Amino acid sequence: MQITLGQGIMLALVAFICGIDSNMESFFWFRPLVTAFFAGIVLGDVQLGLAAGAVAELSYLGLLTVGGTVPPDPLTAGIMTTVIAYTTGQSAEAALGMSLPFALLAQWMGIICNTTFAGFLKPLDDAAAKADTKKFASIVIFGLLLKAALYGVLIFLSAYALQTQI
Repeated sequence: MQITLGQGIMLALVAFICGIDSNMESFFWFRPLVTAFFAGIVLGDVQLGLAAGAVAELSYLGLLTVGGTVPPDPLTAGIMTTVIAYTTGQSAEAALGMSLPFALLAQWMGIICNTTFAGFLKPLDDAAAKADTKKFASIVIFGLLLKAALYGVLIFLSAYALQTQI
């Protein structure tokens, strides 16, 4: 099945919202079970979303960022497992294996973002020294929204824009 433009935009919105939570880790919406469930709702197949999310969650359950290690991105894995299972008709288990390159791409995107955010430290220090809470908050929120927007763009390109027309 093909992903429509509306579904692609909605998947990007899901990735954006879950990407915000991925940085804050408030509600754990970035976990594969949740992201796949939301993707299943967007694609109109909640059962597939739950099946793909359960398989992806089991695979990514123990992967944590410890020290210098960065595991593949669970948010992207959950959404793309559902998208791949939906578009190819494969089982959730097979789709999980095919979603790994997308999770690795998001992993690299996260590493690049976090490395780039090191450049924000000097302006943050300056704002803190001047007790400029508005500037401090705006820099932090900018970084948060930038990374979440990159998640949205990545999912939109992966799920909709780069699909082949059969």
